[in-house]
Amino acid sequence: MLQVFGDGVFGDSWGTSGPTVLYLHGWRRDHHDATSLADALVTYGIRTVALDLPGFGASPAPDTAGGARRYAQLLTAVRDEISPDLIVGHSFGGRIAACWATEVQVPIILTGAPLLHRQGRATSPLAYRLIRRAARARLISPARLDAARRKYGSADYNAASGIMRDILVATIAESYEDEISRWLAPVTLWWGGDDHDVPLEVATRAAGLAPHDVRLVTCANAGHLAPVTHGSELATLVREVLA
Repeated sequence: MLQVFGDGVFGDSWGTSGPTVLYLHGWRRDHHDATSLADALVTYGIRTVALDLPGFGASPAPDTAGGARRYAQLLTAVRDEISPDLIVGHSFGGRIAACWATEVQVPIILTGAPLLHRQGRATSPLAYRLIRRAARARLISPARLDAARRKYGSADYNAASGIMRDILVATIAESYEDEISRWLAPVTLWWGGDDHDVPLEVATRAAGLAPHDVRLVTCANAGHLAPVTHGSELATLVREVLA
């Protein structure tokens, strides 16, 4: 049954006692992504709380747009209310947890998180770049720019609308070199070996920027949704980190 945390952030929990794991899901996902992980952990007396991040699942969208850094600020009170012993952040949720790692010292596991822009990432089509340039010069209307974004944009962009589309645009522009250089928390990077959305090279580069040792663990034959498809393997790592 869904619970309310803080000022209207919904989530679900598995277990009633023991160490608490806070799970943050990815873009266009919700708390159900934690089910496999949580079912495995509850048998070992570990409680899991998984949120519907604002704008996803049952939780209403924020009033103002901003990227994952903004979400980290918005959810600080919820995090402190739950008082987790370990935080797991997947993809978009991993961006949020990466920001928290500069201010908390509980262990954090990041998985499939776009912490850095990909090396050699494809350049936008020339037509789209010209339209953006014209929009910055106010030579075309915002509606024309939005039409171009829909034409050339990702599936996530086209599925989003209103403030959630603005949040997505702000999030995609973020890269977390500064946060990584200031990490206080012990961080483990748990990555799908077949993650094509956020390749393993992103995790490798991020680990090299941290001010302390960061453990990098690869989950063979897992893709971007590794926490969903390989929840029992992630649960084994969680138990190890909490030990």
